[in-house]
Amino acid sequence: MPIVVNNGFSQEDFHKLLMNRAAYETMASRLMAACKENGYIGFQFDFENISWTDRSALSTMVSNVGFGVFTAPNSSSPSQTVPNAPGAPGEGGFSNWIYENWRGAYDLSALAQSVDLVCLMTYDQHTRWTAPGPVAGWAWTTGNLDYGLKFVPREKLSLGIPLYGYHWFAGTPVKAPAQPGFPPTDKPNPSAEYIATDDALDLAKAYKGRVEWDPVDRSAWFFFYRDDLREWIFFTDARTFRERYTLVKDRGLQGFCSWVLGEEDAAIWEILPSHK
Repeated sequence: MPIVVNNGFSQEDFHKLLMNRAAYETMASRLMAACKENGYIGFQFDFENISWTDRSALSTMVSNVGFGVFTAPNSSSPSQTVPNAPGAPGEGGFSNWIYENWRGAYDLSALAQSVDLVCLMTYDQHTRWTAPGPVAGWAWTTGNLDYGLKFVPREKLSLGIPLYGYHWFAGTPVKAPAQPGFPPTDKPNPSAEYIATDDALDLAKAYKGRVEWDPVDRSAWFFFYRDDLREWIFFTDARTFRERYTLVKDRGLQGFCSWVLGEEDAAIWEILPSHK
C-alpha cells in the first residue's frame, strides 16, 4: 500500500485540490489504475499541513474518493494518516498554531466512515519548534489514542510509532530584521534536527553521554556537552518501541504504522513476530 503525499505540504495548493472535485476524482481514478496494474491493496493518503478551515472539505474529498471512485472489484478504499488527534487548540500560541495548521483539519468520525484504516500519528510531541522533549511521550501517546478511539473503531485504528529521534543544539545566531532607528541585531537560533538511532548512539559514545530511561514518558533520552554547551537527544530505542507495541496489542488495535524504516534500533526487529 503506497503512500500518497500532498506535494511540499502546501496549504494553498491542497486547498485548490479540495475545491476541484474533477481534479481529485482524476487523481483517484489514476490511483485506482495503479492499484490494478501493480496489485496494490489501496493507497494511504498522507495529507498534512492542511488549514483547519478545510476540515469539512477534506472529509468530503476522502468520502467521494472512498465511495465514488474506489468501488471496484478487488479494490480497497483508501486509508488516511492523521497527524495527532486533539479535539481543540490549547492555551499557548504554539498549541493554537499547530492546531490551526497541522491537527485541526481531521474529522475522525467522518474519515473513519470513508476509509478502511486510520493511521494515528502519535508524533511529533516535541519538534524543532519546541523545547527538548520526547518525540512521543507516554501521556501524549495514550491521550491521542483515547481520543481517537472515541471516533474510530479499534479494528480500523493503527497506532503511529516513531522510529527516529530529535537532536537539540544551539545553532549559529541569525540576523533579526532591523527596527526603525535601531541597527540589525543577532537573534538566538536554538535548533533541532531528525536523528537516527545509530547516529544518536554514536554521539553518546563520542561525547560520553549516558542513555537514560524516563519512567514517566517511557522514552529514551540523554544529554552531552560539546563546546561547553549541553545538547539533548530523545529517541526511540527498543524499550521505547516495546512499550508502545504492547499498547497496540493490549488495546486490540489493527496494528501500528511507523516512520521511518532505516533509522530504527535494530533490536526492534527482535520484538516483532516473524513473517516468512
